[in-house]
Formats: sequence, C-alpha cells, structure tokens
Amino acid sequence: EQGRVLIPGKLRDKAEMKGDVTLFWHSNHIEVYSQARYQSELEQNQLGGEDFENLAKLGI
Repeated sequence: EQGRVLIPGKLRDKAEMKGDVTLFWHSNHIEVYSQARYQSELEQNQLGGEDFENLAKLGI
C-alpha cells in the first residue's frame, strides 16, 4: 500500500526537496532525502571490505 505525506513548503525549500525523494525508516523516525542528496550520500559513504566482513559476522 502506498500513501502520501505532506511536507510543508518551508521545510521542502530548506532541504532542497524538488521532485522525488527517498525515505529511510528507522525504529523511531523517518529521514527524507532529495534524490541529489541521496546520490551524494551514496557516493561519499560506500561500503568497503571491513563493512562486508562485519555484515557477514552478523549473518547479513
């Protein structure tokens, strides 16, 4: 099921949200990223060998 959430214009402008966004669900909050910020975060925070080793230890 899909739904919509209205984010006030003042907040959208401050966060430079134009068009599609990406949501990250956490246990007690949601983070909303513009597509440009999401791409930037992905490029700056890529997983490395040690990250994959730690995930494997957790069975992920």
